[in-house]
Amino acid sequence: MQWIMNERNSFQDTFDQYFEKYKNVPIAIYGTGNNAELILKNVTGYDFFALISAEPQEETWCGKKIISIEEAVKKAGMILIAAVPSSTSIVYTRIKNIVPDTIPVYDMRGQSLNGEEYYKHNIYWKKRLCELYRLIDSYDVISFDVFDTLIMRKVLQPSDIFLIVEAKLKKKRKDIPFAKWRTEAEKKISSTCCPTFEKIYETMQKLYHLDEAFINELQQIEIRTELESLCCRKKMVQLLQYAFEKGKKIYLTSDMYFTKDKLGEILENCGIGKCYELIISCEYNASKQNGRLYQLLRCMEGGRRILHIGDNDEADIKNAIENGLDAFHIMSGYEMLASSSIAYIIENVKSLDESILLGNFIADMFNDPFALNPREGKINLGSFHDLSQCFIPITVLFLNFILEKSRLYDVILFCSRDGYFLNELYQMAKSGEDFRSISKNIYFYASRSAVNSSAVYEENDLYVVCNKILEDRKLNIKQFFKIQFMIETAKELDITVEQALEQWGEDGLWKRILCYKETILKNARENRKRYRKYIERVGISNSQKIAVVDIVTQGTLIYGLSKIIGTPVELIALGTSAMPNQYVWDMGRVHAVYGNVNNRIQKTVYSLSDFSELHLFLEIIYASCEGQFIGFDRNGGRLTQEYEYDKELVCGIQDEVRKIMQKNKMFYGLKISKEFALDFLRILYSKNSDMDENLKKGFRFKDPYDSNKQECNLMESIG
Repeated sequence: MQWIMNERNSFQDTFDQYFEKYKNVPIAIYGTGNNAELILKNVTGYDFFALISAEPQEETWCGKKIISIEEAVKKAGMILIAAVPSSTSIVYTRIKNIVPDTIPVYDMRGQSLNGEEYYKHNIYWKKRLCELYRLIDSYDVISFDVFDTLIMRKVLQPSDIFLIVEAKLKKKRKDIPFAKWRTEAEKKISSTCCPTFEKIYETMQKLYHLDEAFINELQQIEIRTELESLCCRKKMVQLLQYAFEKGKKIYLTSDMYFTKDKLGEILENCGIGKCYELIISCEYNASKQNGRLYQLLRCMEGGRRILHIGDNDEADIKNAIENGLDAFHIMSGYEMLASSSIAYIIENVKSLDESILLGNFIADMFNDPFALNPREGKINLGSFHDLSQCFIPITVLFLNFILEKSRLYDVILFCSRDGYFLNELYQMAKSGEDFRSISKNIYFYASRSAVNSSAVYEENDLYVVCNKILEDRKLNIKQFFKIQFMIETAKELDITVEQALEQWGEDGLWKRILCYKETILKNARENRKRYRKYIERVGISNSQKIAVVDIVTQGTLIYGLSKIIGTPVELIALGTSAMPNQYVWDMGRVHAVYGNVNNRIQKTVYSLSDFSELHLFLEIIYASCEGQFIGFDRNGGRLTQEYEYDKELVCGIQDEVRKIMQKNKMFYGLKISKEFALDFLRILYSKNSDMDENLKKGFRFKDPYDSNKQECNLMESIG
C-alpha cells in the first residue's frame, strides 16, 4: 500500500512541475480515456471542472461532467489534452480554431500547444536573395559589413571567444580572469577612441601588471582562437564575388579592433579574396555607431550611389541610411535562430560548452541568411546532414557521460544493435590524448530475448522474465513465448493476456505457463552454455567490473547478463523505465542521465518526459545495419532476424554525425545539460520543423520483442 502511495505522490509531483501555476484556474481535460482517469484519480489541488469529448456519449465520467469544446471555452482558464502525442496533434488541429488565444492549451508533458506559428509574422521572411542580386546591379558601390555578414563565429556570442581563451589558459594552469580583463581593457579605451587590438593588450598589460612575454602569448592564443571559430557565410561571399565580377567598387566596412593587415589575413583564411577595400573603425577612429565611418565612405566615393549590406539594425541599417547610404538588412545567424520556430533552444543555454555546440549549429544551419525565408521561419530538415544536427547534442551528452563513467569499470559493453554507433564513437575518443586510458570497450551481441531466455535457472526466474505479460495485457501469450523462449505453446494460449485473465484469472494463467517450465529450463541451460562460450571468447570474466550501455531500459539486459556471467553487471544509460523494479532493485548499480523517463502506478505506466518517446529515434540512428540478434547456434554462430530499419537513413545520418564529430574533436569532453540536449531532439516535432517526406518515411519502427504491435512511423507517433 505504501508503494502505491509513493507512486501516486510521484505522479502528483510530476504534474505539479508542469502545471502548478494553474492550481487556481478552472481546467478542462480533453479526453475520457486512461490518461484522463490517471489525472483525476492521482492529482489533487486543481479545479478539473469538466471533461471534453468531441461527441459526448454520456453526461458524466469519473464524476466529472462531459461537455463540448464550445461549452468548455466559456469557462476554462486552461485546456489539458490527455492523450498520446500522435492523438494530441490531431485533437489540437481539431480545436485550435475554436479555442481563443487567451486560453492556454497543453499536452500531458507540459508542452504548450498555443501559438506555435507566432514566428511567421516577421517581414524579414519576405526577403529573397535574388532581390539582393538585383539591387547590386543598380548601385555603383557596394559596402559589406564583415562579422555576422560575410563571416560568422561558431559561438553564440562574440564574447564567448574570450571565455574559450580563458578555458585554454586554465588547461595550461594559468588561471586568470582573461574574459573580464580583456573586456574591461577594451571598454576603457573605447570611451575615448576606437581601439586597435595592440592598444587593447597594451592597456591590459598596464592595468594588470603582466609581463611582455605573457601578453604576447595571450595575443597569439586569442588570434588563434578567433581563426578556429570563424567560417564564411557562403551565399554572402558568392554575392560579394558577383558584385566584383559586375565591376562594382567594393568596400568592407567594419567596426573592428583588428587593423587592415590582420583583418585581411582573417578574411583570406576564410576564403575571401582581396577584391575589396577595407574601411575599419580603428584605422580612422570613426565608427558605424556614430555614423562617421559612413561619412568617410561617402567622401571617398563622391556622389556615387552606395548600398550597404549588414546584419545590425542600428549600426548597419538605421545609421547607414541616416548618413546618406541605402541599406539592406540580412539576419545574423543568432538573429535567425532567435526569430525561428526553434527559438526556445536559446533559453536553455547556460554554459560555454552549450554556447559552442549551439554556435556550431547556427553556423551550419543558418549560414545562409535566407535559409528560413521560404518557410517563414520554420526549420527545414531536408537532408541526412540536417537531421544529424538534431542528434549531435544528445550524442555528445551521452558519449561524454559514458566516457566519464567508464573509468569506474574494467570493460564497457555496447550491446547490439543500438550500441553499435556509440561503440564506434567511443573508440574514436580513445584515439584522442585525453581519453587514451579509458576502459576497454566491446561491441557485444545481446538482446532481451537471447539474454533472458538464457538466464532462467529456476521457477522464480521464470516469474521475473514473464512479468511483462502482466504489464502489457494486449500481448499475445503464444507469440510472447515464441519470441522470448523460442518454444511453441498450445493453441489455447493464442489469445491476449487480457482474454486469458478473463477466462482463467491470474492463478490459472500462471498454472498454464508453468506447464512449460521444464522445456524452458532445458532450453535455457543449452542457451546459457552457448552464451558463456561467446563471453569467454570475447574476453569477459566474472572477476571484472562490467557495465552495459543502453539507451532507455527497464534493466532486463543487466538482470540477465548478471546471472549468466556470474557477477553484478552495472548500467550506463540515457534513461531508465520505472526503476527500481523486478530486474533492478539496487539503484547503486545504475548510472542514468535522465533517470526514470517513465513511472508506474500499479499496472499503468505514465511518461515523466517526452524523452520517453523521442529516445526511440536514437534506437534507430545508433543501430548497426545487421539483423536483430536472437542467440547462438550449436557452432557458436550468431542467429539473427531480418533487419527492419531503413538502412539508407541509418547509414546516412551516422555518416553525417561521424563527420561532425571527427571535424570537432573539442566536442569530446563538453559538458552540456540534459534539457539543452533534449531541446534539439524536439526539433523533430512537426510544429518545430518540416521534414522531407522521403526522410520521414525512413523512420519506420517495429518492436522486435512485441509481435502484437504493428510497425509504425515514429514521425507520425510524435506528431
